[in-house]
Amino acid sequence: PTSSPDRKEWTVFAAIVATTTAATTCSENHDPWVVSAATGTKCTAVGCTTLSSESILHDCHAEVLARRGLVRVLWKEVALQKEHGHGEDDDDKASKRRFLLTRHKKQPCAFQLRDNVQLHLYVSDSPCGDASIYEIESVEAAQETIVHQFTGAKVLTTKGAHVCLQECDGEVIDQSRVVREKGEQLLGKLRTKSGRSNLLAARRSTSMSCSDKLVRWAVMGLQGSALSKMIPEPIRLASCIVSADPRNRLIEGQRLALDRAFRVRTVQAMEALKHCGDKTVAQFSQTVAIPECHIVLKQFDCGKSSMEKARVMDQPLDHSRKRKRGESLPKYSPTGFSINWTLIDTDIELIVGARGVRQGKKPKCEADYKTLESRLCRQQIKETAALALVDVSDEPAKSYSYSQWKDRNTLSVIRAVREKLFQQGPLAGWLVGGQQMS
Repeated sequence: PTSSPDRKEWTVFAAIVATTTAATTCSENHDPWVVSAATGTKCTAVGCTTLSSESILHDCHAEVLARRGLVRVLWKEVALQKEHGHGEDDDDKASKRRFLLTRHKKQPCAFQLRDNVQLHLYVSDSPCGDASIYEIESVEAAQETIVHQFTGAKVLTTKGAHVCLQECDGEVIDQSRVVREKGEQLLGKLRTKSGRSNLLAARRSTSMSCSDKLVRWAVMGLQGSALSKMIPEPIRLASCIVSADPRNRLIEGQRLALDRAFRVRTVQAMEALKHCGDKTVAQFSQTVAIPECHIVLKQFDCGKSSMEKARVMDQPLDHSRKRKRGESLPKYSPTGFSINWTLIDTDIELIVGARGVRQGKKPKCEADYKTLESRLCRQQIKETAALALVDVSDEPAKSYSYSQWKDRNTLSVIRAVREKLFQQGPLAGWLVGGQQMS
């Protein structure tokens, strides 16, 4: 298999792009460069062994991999700047690489995003979950009708999510906390990643949808809680840009769905934190900046919506042959592979989505998983972080699990915000490790 999908497979492309803003014109962005990029694929089932959990990428959707690539870059920058002490220009002229971080103005041992740098997320298709629910045009059977674009992401019915079966007119899947809606889908709700409804619970992903994760990152920052001591001020997206669904003549419905899933819920989360009763958390909520949402006409040929448009219009991407009379329309499925790249890496990494590891011999034991670890998995992120000397305790970081290590390096205010964020507001009922955040 190759790193790109074949002509009957689709993928999603996502990238985090940095821009510099001129001091004289705050609204004008200059000189963009790609920080991290990835194509998306399937997610790893929750039934993976506990021993290999930190070696596995559980969520291989493009947006998530692009964000994890950014985290990898930030850890590397912290390590380099602590070691070499870059100046105010923060540019490595020898390698022609530009840095995102500079020394914190008030905390000399910490770092912050450079004042003139903004980060933007591009996604070739609407993020899975709430942002993917909007009206589209169907031209099947030579009749043009308006139908709903449904998300395959299943609605969550945890106690905090405040969703009941009667409300969503659905059925619980395999005694789990997720429901497949039979009719019109609920809007603005928490959802887990998409997957076949006939899968057993142990083979189904419990990762939250990308729409939900975008809201979490908008509030808590892209850098993750483990970096909060080194980067105390959350790094947030300035905008989210999505390619237009080619099945629509008008893009307003898709834009409104993105706005509802991302911007509106970010405002709701901010308001919930503001009135949560914790003064420190309320003060933190005042720092939340609402990102912009844009739909652009430029499309990704291997994207889900682009290939679906080709299928419906009976215009297969393979123009070397014509469809015979009576032949059914081609069926497209998500590719089983994903790739990722960051500006600090010279190579492109190929991931097998169903296993959450690099391409290679099928892993059968813990040592096999370790050998095939992706540079974006939890264990590798922890090892990259060790270079930044974040964990200054007497005991080495490797003696802790990833969760323990992350908790030791998380600021108390971030812990408090995370707890409140998953207890009330639009993200209430969030699953962590398949369990509701208490």
